[in-house]
Amino acid sequence: MIRIHRANTADTATEHAAGVKPWIVERLDLARMFSVYVYRAARGLPQLGSAALCEAFASATYVSAGPARGIIDIFTSGAIWGKKATADGVQDALLSLVSGTGVTPKVKAPEARRLWSQIAWIQQRIDKVLVSLPADLWSIDQSLMKVCGGAFSAHAKALLMWLFDYDWWCTGASGIMWTAGLLAEKLDVRSCPYCNRQYTFSVVKKGTGDVIRPDFDHFCEKSVHPLLAMSFYNLVPSCTTCNSRLKHRTPFNVIDYLHPHLEGFDNDCVFQLGDSVAGADPLALIEKPETIPLSMCHNLPTTNPKRTRIENNLSEFQLEQFYQGHRDVVAELVLKHRIYTDAFVEGLRHQLPGAKLTDDVVSRILWGNYSQDDNLGKRPLSKLTRDIVRELKGDSIT
Repeated sequence: MIRIHRANTADTATEHAAGVKPWIVERLDLARMFSVYVYRAARGLPQLGSAALCEAFASATYVSAGPARGIIDIFTSGAIWGKKATADGVQDALLSLVSGTGVTPKVKAPEARRLWSQIAWIQQRIDKVLVSLPADLWSIDQSLMKVCGGAFSAHAKALLMWLFDYDWWCTGASGIMWTAGLLAEKLDVRSCPYCNRQYTFSVVKKGTGDVIRPDFDHFCEKSVHPLLAMSFYNLVPSCTTCNSRLKHRTPFNVIDYLHPHLEGFDNDCVFQLGDSVAGADPLALIEKPETIPLSMCHNLPTTNPKRTRIENNLSEFQLEQFYQGHRDVVAELVLKHRIYTDAFVEGLRHQLPGAKLTDDVVSRILWGNYSQDDNLGKRPLSKLTRDIVRELKGDSIT
């Protein structure tokens, strides 16, 4: 696993928050107003200023008929919809609620009041929810859970999923300028940080303009932590294999697992060859790469907390097993090591005397990959390449 190295990550986080905040804040405002009406309806109290509720939904910029139906269905029963929610249907349902006819609350008054408190709590902390660092996100989520009595009720969870509707955002709904595709482009994470085996950069599809982008893994699973569904540092660009096939809904946290925005394996866990490879015939390895004894070597004591996180990531993403399929690349590196002597490398530099080739550029020419920590995320198998070449050359990659 490699760390996401970007100089302007904090700026992108701020840009992300500014992009998604308008529609989330609109939903918060509508939900807070709606909870008051549900509370009064549950208590059998007359509604005050009922026209304001209908007008607020009708004039919403981002909450169209579909999302409006979503919150109405979460907290009330009795609304009759066709196959598709319409603006008129939403208005009819709201009018029925505020007039006390036809639509009745699903929640009792005490819970409606708690939901109102939950919404108010989020409104006061929305910026922190969207841009806080991973460890702080966990604390924020736990704090809200305390506000909800120690656990999210079914209605509280449904409300959070509606407020931070990741799936709706991913559809590129009308009026949304900051999209999932744009976030992926801004991050420009070019290979999966979890496995460093697959490309994850974005491309724009000709003809449609659609952005073909990587998955976004929710480091803290959104079905368990819906408050964090739109938080910048909870959205990790990743390949489909790691996101949907391996990690999926495993409950991750920064204590037990490495977070790509915080840390990677670095030199604390490296790919390693067996001693038998040193004297082996490179051409024989090319023909039978499955004979290469490739493994992961830990450079931290078993008592070190990071080692535990590394071991958990190795297990969750099956990295040691998957990388056995890349032993053909290792065989080619062994062969190149025999060919690229110090004299060969020096001759390469002399052929382009005015180019002033950096070690990283020379490494890319020789080994076909990046070698600097900050660049490992630019190409798949970069860490494998660097670790193996360092071992072959005695801790030097050029």
